[in-house]
Amino acid sequence: MNTDLWSKRKKIIIICGTALGIFLILFLNSCTNLADYVPIEKYNELQSTYAAIDDKYIKSNQDRIDLGIENKSLKVDVGNVENKIESYKNLINNLNDLLANVYYGYAENNKNESDGFTAFSINYNDKYYLITAGHAAHYKYNDIDTGVYTYFKFKANFSNEWIYPKLLTYENDFMGNRDYAILYSDKITNGLDFDLNNSYPEYILGNEDNNIFKQFDIYNLVEGESGSPVVDIDGEVIGIATGNFVDIDLVIEAIDNLNNQYYNKDNNTSSNSIDNNNNFTNTEVAFFDKVYNLIDEYSLAINHMNVYHGDSWIINDPESLALEETFLIRLNELTEKIISFSYPNSLKNDRNNLVNISREIYNIRVTEVEYMRNNDYANYVKYNDLFNNTVKKFSDYYNSIIK
Repeated sequence: MNTDLWSKRKKIIIICGTALGIFLILFLNSCTNLADYVPIEKYNELQSTYAAIDDKYIKSNQDRIDLGIENKSLKVDVGNVENKIESYKNLINNLNDLLANVYYGYAENNKNESDGFTAFSINYNDKYYLITAGHAAHYKYNDIDTGVYTYFKFKANFSNEWIYPKLLTYENDFMGNRDYAILYSDKITNGLDFDLNNSYPEYILGNEDNNIFKQFDIYNLVEGESGSPVVDIDGEVIGIATGNFVDIDLVIEAIDNLNNQYYNKDNNTSSNSIDNNNNFTNTEVAFFDKVYNLIDEYSLAINHMNVYHGDSWIINDPESLALEETFLIRLNELTEKIISFSYPNSLKNDRNNLVNISREIYNIRVTEVEYMRNNDYANYVKYNDLFNNTVKKFSDYYNSIIK
């Protein structure tokens, strides 16, 4: 090989190598440290780790938010407890007033005398009704049937006076939880308020004989506690203790049915609402109010008799006739009552007409009872229809004079 040629090539190789080395040094010096570069797999792993940490952070924040809500709920719960404690205080402070409307009583007919039981009075539409369990009015269980009781006596807590109310209506379906009785006496002048909104039952109020005032427990009643009022924390009646829990709304519905049965026929509704356009005087309005209440008393007395007779009574049965004699006494009392009403001279003729209709109601029933006594069914039916029509006539006449 030519020495000069080799020397030239060697020089070229050295120059190129040196140039390449310088290039690599310059290149590497211009780059970030290679340790700072992370393969994509490692990057993804770190991203996943970061995401997990981020989730934990977010959850940690949410936990703090939830704790805030918990604290707020705790404050609300504490407030509810405080309100409930205050309600219990009110219940205890008003206990005597509540218990004064709870009664202890007995019932009997010509065959049986009942054991003692509890009742209570309620205020509904400015009238006072005595409420108890239906089986206290007519005990009927399995093969035992004592019949409808026809005589009742009750004594209120803190009172020594016995009252003798009339049975208006009842249901004694104990197993079906329709077990209530409604009685009435004008001796009752106060009553418990009630709540139809199905509030939570808190207590059973009792009478002085049984001394019941305990936290709600419908399944551990003892003899004599049937008919006790079940009240909520506000002291309002929500049901009847019968060995179960009968809603008070059944009682209110039954009272409404009683009041509507005889005076809402053919859209002829008795009403004490006075048309202001007639410009009635105060004394006229006072008379109308008395007559309206008298109509209600007629309704209660008639329903009372229907309950006693039942569906399968015999018209000349001695017990039925005895009840009718009592009913005649009541009808005569109602006639005497309207005669005693004070009235303005402007209503003299209307008052006299109402008195005559009331006497007519009594006389028709007297004749009807005579046909019952003689077992004359055809004439009994005739006069029974005449009696009902005359009662309606009384209501219709009242409606005509207040329009």
